[in-house]
Amino acid sequence: ARADMAAAVADYRRQRELTGKGAATQRDLENAQDTYERAKAELQRAAEKFALLSRRPGKEAVNQTYTLRAPMEGEVTARLVGPGMEIVGQYGGGIANELFVVADLRNVWVLADIYEVDLTKVHRAQSVSVRVDALPGQVFVGRVEWVSNVLDPMLHTAKMRCTVPNPKGLLKPDMYATLSTTSAGKPTLAVPRTAVVKVGDTPMVFVETQGDAPDHVVMTRRPVSVDDDDDEANPLLAVLHGLSAGEHVVVEGAAHLAERL
Repeated sequence: ARADMAAAVADYRRQRELTGKGAATQRDLENAQDTYERAKAELQRAAEKFALLSRRPGKEAVNQTYTLRAPMEGEVTARLVGPGMEIVGQYGGGIANELFVVADLRNVWVLADIYEVDLTKVHRAQSVSVRVDALPGQVFVGRVEWVSNVLDPMLHTAKMRCTVPNPKGLLKPDMYATLSTTSAGKPTLAVPRTAVVKVGDTPMVFVETQGDAPDHVVMTRRPVSVDDDDDEANPLLAVLHGLSAGEHVVVEGAAHLAERL
C-alpha cells in the first residue's frame, strides 16, 4: 500500500506540473488525482488493519480464532475454505462466498427417475422401499414428496423425490439407491412357484381331475402361461392363462412327476 501511495503521489505531482506548463491535458491530471485518492484510502485501510491486528498496551490483540455458528442443526458435508485463506465479506467489497455446507441427515432426500408409462402408478404420500448397494439386505421405508410434471426430453423419465428417515445415519449423500413402490392392481390368479415345472420351454402344472371311480383322482399335466417378469423373490407366480380359480394343483413334487412322464 505504501509503494502504491508513493507511485500515485509522484504521478500526481508530475501531471500537475505538466498541466501547468500545458504539456498535459486536464483529463490526465484528473485521472492521476483519482489514482492518488484511491491509493490514499487503501493506505489508510491497511494502517487501520495493521493497528487492529497489533498488540497494543492495555488492549487485547485480535487473534486468529473466530466462532462461526451455523443457522441450523446438522453435519458439515462440505468445507469450501481452508487455513490461510482470506475471506472478504460484502461489506468489504467482496462477494458472499459459501464457507461450509451443513445438512440435516436425520431425514434424507432420495431422487429417482420414473418412466412415463409408470407415472400413473406413482403419487404423493405413497410409500416407497429404498435399497442401497452398500447395505445389502436392509430396506428403508419412505414417502413420495414430489413428482415432476416435466419429462427429460432424452430419457423420457420424470424426477421423483422421496423423504426417507435416517435416524442412524446409514444413508450417505450421493449413494446409489433402488426404489420400489406398490400400487393397487387387479386380482390375478397365482400358484406357488413349486407348482410350475418346465417341460422343454413350456410351463406346466399338474391339475387334479376326477377319475373313472368316485375315489379315483388323476393328475393331468396342463400347459399354462405365466408372468415371466414377476419378482423371483415372490413365492407366488402369476398365471395368465391355463388355470381357473378353485382348481387343485400339485405344489410339492411336481418336478418329480414331470421326470417320470
